Amino acid sequence: MKLCSLDVENLLSFDEFHLDLDEHLTVLVGPNGAGKSNVVRMIDFAATAITWADARFTRSPVAAVTQRVLDAYAQARHRSAGEGVPARVRVEFELTTNDERERIVAFVQAAILSTLLGELSGAGDPVRLAEWVARRVDATSLAPLLGRGTIHLGHAGVPDAVWEVACEFLHGGACGRRQQGASGPYGRRDGGVPAPGGSTVP
Repeated sequence: MKLCSLDVENLLSFDEFHLDLDEHLTVLVGPNGAGKSNVVRMIDFAATAITWADARFTRSPVAAVTQRVLDAYAQARHRSAGEGVPARVRVEFELTTNDERERIVAFVQAAILSTLLGELSGAGDPVRLAEWVARRVDATSLAPLLGRGTIHLGHAGVPDAVWEVACEFLHGGACGRRQQGASGPYGRRDGGVPAPGGSTVP
């Protein structure tokens, strides 16, 4: 995976911050307290938030540990951000290996299968449904979406709010090339995935 850019609003030392990352090397230069370390912290925070979202979904004990990290960041909003002012982090990335693409395909397949089983209220045959999803959702059918993506993190800035974690992919996208096209949520834990292509569910 290659990181392309970072955007931060109202978190740590950042009021509004944007950084484009060079394809090969990015060097951060500045005096003490300028926020250089916070750039690295924000990238690490995005990775932690993804781990937290996955752990909550799978009911992993890791969720409790990562939850404490996210709670700490919720308290670390920018000093000028009052209550109710949201904090946001956006990390743009590009998938660079087949293993990364295969993981995305597996997640999308699992999300679709979970949604279908829920919609059918247990009436469908899980094995047949899994085979149906695997035939229709694979690396070939998802190829236009397995390029550039963006991790979105957001906090409402009010007590007891939780971080929202989402990821989207842009059709035919790549770092430095913003192309219009199909995009959609990935990684959200509160939304479903429609059945593809209007095909008949077995």
